[in-house]
Amino acid sequence: RAQERIQQSAEHLRLITDAIPSFISYIRAEDLTYDFVNTAYEKYFHRTKASIEGVSVRDVLGNNFEASKEFIDRALSGEHVSFQTSILS
Repeated sequence: RAQERIQQSAEHLRLITDAIPSFISYIRAEDLTYDFVNTAYEKYFHRTKASIEGVSVRDVLGNNFEASKEFIDRALSGEHVSFQTSILS
């Protein structure tokens, strides 16, 4: 029963974040890989979420990584971070 609630909560969270047009992700601090991305990543990078999750941020963002690194580091240190940047494809 508890496991079902956890699964249902995860599905609700996925539905909510996928409805938001901005990038939303969870990045693992230990290796800077994506653990979770929303649909905005799929649309922008023309890749499935499954092909992004588990991949390093540097590999996904490429030359755009350095512009985002400061904000990633701040978020991983516990700060609430919201930022806007241009990503060049």
